[in-house]
Amino acid sequence: MNLKQLKYFLIIVEEGQITAAAKKLHIAQPPLSYQLRMLEEELGVQLMKRGSRNITLTPAGKLLKERAEQIFSLTTSTTRELELYKKGNAGTLSIGTISS
Repeated sequence: MNLKQLKYFLIIVEEGQITAAAKKLHIAQPPLSYQLRMLEEELGVQLMKRGSRNITLTPAGKLLKERAEQIFSLTTSTTRELELYKKGNAGTLSIGTISS
């Protein structure tokens, strides 16, 4: 499982259709379906039930959706925090003085 597969999964869930998600991602539908299938095979569970016009999350899919959202939230906040360190706006500054 990688971040790209999780991103694809979340967009499929958000759009409610693989075809609509593919359009939003600017990729063809078959590679997106393939990535979803590879994710399901790796995890060993079915994440969604595919209907003719929409998808429905399975209990495993609902759990993955929650966790994927947490992962992306943590990734975003970590990136923001590291940008602050890069700019020198975060961290600990220690100053020592000699009393005389």
